[in-house]
Parts: sequence; C-alpha cells; structure tokens
Amino acid sequence: MASTIQNQSSKINNPTSKINNPKSTIMKENLVLEKTYQFALTSVELYKLLISKNEYVLSKQFFRSATSIGANAHEATAGYSKKDFAAKMSIASKEARETLYWLRLIEDGKFVSYDFSHQ
Repeated sequence: MASTIQNQSSKINNPTSKINNPKSTIMKENLVLEKTYQFALTSVELYKLLISKNEYVLSKQFFRSATSIGANAHEATAGYSKKDFAAKMSIASKEARETLYWLRLIEDGKFVSYDFSHQ
C-alpha cells in the first residue's frame, strides 16, 4: 500500500509526466488545449506590459479570465460525464467572452499599444 501511494505521488510530482508537461502528447493531440495554453502564454506578455504601465485593475481582471479559459478546458478533459465536460467547456466559453470584453476595453481605452493579432 505504501509503495502504491509513493509510486502515485512520484507520478504527480514528476515534472516530465504528461500531466505537468505542457508539451506532452496530451497537449499535442488536443488542439483546444494547445491553443488555450498558447493564448495564456500570450496573455502573460500583455499582463506584464500592463503592469509595467502601472495598470493594475484591468490587467488583473484580464489575466484572470484569460488564463481561466485554458484551465477550464483542461479540467473539462477530466470530466466524469458528457454533461460535466459540457459544463466545464461552457465555463471556458464564458471566460473567453469576458476576456474579449477586457481586450476591447484595453485596446479602445488605449491603455497600451499591443498587436492582438500576432498569434
């Protein structure tokens, strides 16, 4: 029993495991997970740019919703039913719409100059 727990624990903490490695075959096989992960990375760049311009409120709202898209999509893949999967993907979709709102506000409010189409 202890060896089973230890083996499972080493899989969770192993940085090369498929769960912890975003370049794993799981991510490569699922286009949605890969795209949402790449979007989250791009969002980090914009977040840092906004912070460097001392914009803290919009940046945090944007960053939370932008990174939540991929987190919910990833969580949906572990859904225990089709209904659970659909619910998690629905949340990801809502987060995407919220993120679009923050992006429009950042762009139209001229908070920073950023090419949103470079990806």
